[in-house]
Amino acid sequence: MHSIRSELYALAAGLFKAPRKGRDQAIYSLATDILQSDIAEAPWRAPLKAIARDLSEKWHPQHLLAAEYARLFTFPTPQSTVSPFASDWLQDRGKSAMEVESLMGCQGFAAGTDSPQAPDHIVAELEFMAHLIQTSPRGAQRIFLSHLATWTSCFALAIRQAKSLPRFELAADFLEKLVNWDLRRLASNPPQRTQTAVQTDRVLT
Repeated sequence: MHSIRSELYALAAGLFKAPRKGRDQAIYSLATDILQSDIAEAPWRAPLKAIARDLSEKWHPQHLLAAEYARLFTFPTPQSTVSPFASDWLQDRGKSAMEVESLMGCQGFAAGTDSPQAPDHIVAELEFMAHLIQTSPRGAQRIFLSHLATWTSCFALAIRQAKSLPRFELAADFLEKLVNWDLRRLASNPPQRTQTAVQTDRVLT
């Protein structure tokens, strides 16, 4: 279960990275591997299947996806921007970014070179979650309950309201269902002790 959960969050991080050549294939490969797992009733399976189909059938060209990504997450306009930063959603004046940065430092975590610099960016938090699942279950629970679970539902709703391309709406649906599924899982089965494991080498480049 640890490995699948880590891959789920790594995949979610990949979905919210800027589109570029080669990334879709990495996401598709990871998605198909996860769909072959024995987690049959998880609510995130339906949007993940749709994402895999989108990736395999290439519903939209790369330049259109890149333009839509910029519209949603990069260019600030009141009508269309969906902030990818926790601090904006929690309106805590950067407190979230400082807390996550401190946690990353304590865990010796360094975000990938392709990741955003701000520690409270959705990609950074998802990648950190994937890392912690493998290395520190208690740390994963802390970052999840204190950060990811507090703002991602609002983030996902905003993407849907922005009437984005199916790729990003599916990504939002997948993220929301993943977080809600993990909330229920953690409530019924909290970590009992810290375990150390080798971090998954499946990285979405």
